[in-house]
Amino acid sequence: MPDRDDTIPGPRPVDPGRAPQGGSEPWRAGAEASPDQVIKGQPGRWGPLTPADHLPTITDPFSLVTEEFRLLRVKLDSSEGRDGRALRVLAFTSAVPGEGKTCTALNVAAAAAQEVGHRVILVECDLRRPRLKLLLQKPPAKGLSDLLQGKTRLEEVLLDLDRPEGLFLLPAGTVPPNPVELLGSRAMSDLVKRLRRSFHMVLMDTPPSLHFADAARLGPVVDSYVLVVRSGVAPREGVATVQRALAPFGIAGVVLNDTAGSAGKGYGDYYRYYAAYGRELDKGNRS
Repeated sequence: MPDRDDTIPGPRPVDPGRAPQGGSEPWRAGAEASPDQVIKGQPGRWGPLTPADHLPTITDPFSLVTEEFRLLRVKLDSSEGRDGRALRVLAFTSAVPGEGKTCTALNVAAAAAQEVGHRVILVECDLRRPRLKLLLQKPPAKGLSDLLQGKTRLEEVLLDLDRPEGLFLLPAGTVPPNPVELLGSRAMSDLVKRLRRSFHMVLMDTPPSLHFADAARLGPVVDSYVLVVRSGVAPREGVATVQRALAPFGIAGVVLNDTAGSAGKGYGDYYRYYAAYGRELDKGNRS
């Protein structure tokens, strides 16, 4: 008897000819932000990016896949945080490694930055296994962990990226021995308050949440979470466990990723099951 597949399945096939209609709605969160304390960063440049990096919003900003990310951004904008405010500080996480949370967070950040006049920052809060530095031409030696320990200044480690205009990156920096303590520190809380005043949107890439408490530790300072789930990879019970742990702080939505079984096509159609999947998971938990 074959082993039972306990991973999250992909959705039923959809009509590939139905092109998404997104990217034209106003960005409510950005319109309300009006940053009053602009922080200037250091010039930063992407290294050679290839399709294997899964960053279509940067390498192909007019593609259908990029439009999908714009629509995902619009969907997030239509959601509200636990206090009823527009979502301006969002943490992206997953249950286990390899589900695409970092690529999803970066693509959403780039799509949001393409709104004229908006400043968006991606904060690399995965202090255990930072990956974004691999995409940079000249990765900095220091970053978030060093900043939280008082070893550098924000203006020295904040990167003003060359594309798209308005996209900033705060890399993870030196891998610390106490990532959970740093993310839950007063210094982190003060940093988020400062970023709120200077950026229209603050997105955080965090470690997988099934075995690490890092993402949940950020609960008091974020407006909500986005849970990224890769079809055929994420264990159903593991996703449910993470959902229960983050629910007190609010989950804006669940992104079902790679529904076609390949990174290229999967990034093009996953968002269509964004809201429906969350309802299906809830129903499964009650049964």
